[in-house]
Amino acid sequence: IKVKSKTKIAYIFAGSARSFVCPRVHWSIKAHLIDALGGEPHTFVRLSLEDNKNVKTGTGIIFKPEFDEKEVNETLKILNPDILERFSYSNQEEEMKKFHPQDIHTVFRENDQRRYSMFFHRCQAYKLMLRYEKEHNVRFDWVVLGRVDAGWLEPILPIEAYDNDRVWITETGYDRFNDQFMLIPRQFSDYLYDLDTKVKKGVYCLGGPDVETWKCNTTALRARGVSEAKIQSVLPY
Repeated sequence: IKVKSKTKIAYIFAGSARSFVCPRVHWSIKAHLIDALGGEPHTFVRLSLEDNKNVKTGTGIIFKPEFDEKEVNETLKILNPDILERFSYSNQEEEMKKFHPQDIHTVFRENDQRRYSMFFHRCQAYKLMLRYEKEHNVRFDWVVLGRVDAGWLEPILPIEAYDNDRVWITETGYDRFNDQFMLIPRQFSDYLYDLDTKVKKGVYCLGGPDVETWKCNTTALRARGVSEAKIQSVLPY
């Protein structure tokens, strides 16, 4: 008798720890998301102990929240990460330039680095999953975009309840790139986690919550010294 293998699910978490240390948050992620979906879970985490407050320019105000690194490390055990990678908002720009030196990336980093940063670190976390697939000669069935700073009030339905011909998201983010939760069939995940796609003309300025018109303002870019050639690389929006 051939036993059907469990559905392989990869969870991608990237960003600041924030409220993850709160028991109601991390226990609900484990119980109401990972355990509730079922299957064979694997988690890939790219985490920073720093945070950044949203402001109108640059990467935001970088600060270190009032929790202990040891506390975060202990709490992470509940996710049982297959691969854990640390990063620092203070040093992220050097890494961004290394992996994405192209003009179009440079302009969008200058235009809205905080939003770009969110996508960048998630895409880097996704690469951890790709590395795992290659090293273990496996391919996941589903990929979950999740947050370590978002709790779950009740259990999600088991994975068998979802058709794999579409991406499942929360209703609060249906009209834009969802930064809260996405349940992604593996055949779509490479596209959704491709950072080059995010900065294509006409895409990025519509690509996240709280996007404001100033973030697409070429006058402001010129005032901050961005070259005309780089600005033209992303026009028209």
